[in-house]
Amino acid sequence: HQFDSIHQRFCHALVSSNLGDPSVKKLAHGRSRSLTTRSQLLMFLLWLRQYPIERFLSWIMGVSQKQVYQYNRATLLVLFKYYRRMVCFPNYETRVKNSMRFYGAMTSIVVDGTEQQVVVPLDRLYEMATYSGKKRKHTFTKLIAVSPYGHLYFVSESEVGSMNDMSVYNLTGNCLHGNLKDDEWLMADKGYTGLLSRFERIIVPIHGQWNELNVDERKYNASVATVRTVVENVNREFKKFKICS
Repeated sequence: HQFDSIHQRFCHALVSSNLGDPSVKKLAHGRSRSLTTRSQLLMFLLWLRQYPIERFLSWIMGVSQKQVYQYNRATLLVLFKYYRRMVCFPNYETRVKNSMRFYGAMTSIVVDGTEQQVVVPLDRLYEMATYSGKKRKHTFTKLIAVSPYGHLYFVSESEVGSMNDMSVYNLTGNCLHGNLKDDEWLMADKGYTGLLSRFERIIVPIHGQWNELNVDERKYNASVATVRTVVENVNREFKKFKICS
């Protein structure tokens, strides 16, 4: 049933797409197709979920590797445009409805960075830019924002893995505290402590070695970690699709 629902949306988006991309136009309005729209969508979802090589998809779907690339690229462009509208930063009333009281502070959003491993670029400059010292892999970095109950609010554009979480947050369009009202608080991990100089209503764990913190500080950090688990769970759901991991 869920697949049929996605298929109906895909067909509608494919016919009405106006992306200017030749591969989309060819699939939507061009010559006879090698795959039906159902098979095309099934191959695309399999690619997202398991991330097999194109040669394998070519073999099981009975099309050339070039067609696999064209089908997946076109499907990605169409569905990205269609579903992008559904992920938008909510209004104040929605944020209040999904907020949580944390030590008396109305916590509206929880933010975190996540990394997606990529193939090592051949270009030396790109190779250096995408290398993440934290993960010791070549990655893209994204900023994720959710409510304290796991409602997805924001996904940033992909940035190079050499940028840390705070650097990604500081980019234009990612400074989410600018969208909050005076009674709203933002929660993040220690990597966002530097944000305190510009925004006071941010909840981050207390710095210090575990043995140096007193009982109340340890309890507070444990409470922060409990709430922040929600954004980690959202990241985990993303990365069930191997193409995102």
